Amino acid sequence: MHDELDRRAVSGRFGDNRPPPVHCVHPAVTLLEKLDAITRRWPRSDLPGRAFVRHYEDAASIIAALPTLPAVPGGLD
Repeated sequence: MHDELDRRAVSGRFGDNRPPPVHCVHPAVTLLEKLDAITRRWPRSDLPGRAFVRHYEDAASIIAALPTLPAVPGGLD
């Protein structure tokens, strides 16, 4: 809508109610957090339950998507 108002040169008559940009965490950071949670839980000898399997599924999904994701700002080094 805002682009159309700009195109018609009438956007000045309306307030800009778009939300501000939101800083998002890169999925690689989430992957590291998931792997950390998995490694902390494993040595405690309590086998992962249904609720914990989500961490494995999330990690696998992020790993599969890594080639298509944008680079991590600042790199991973």
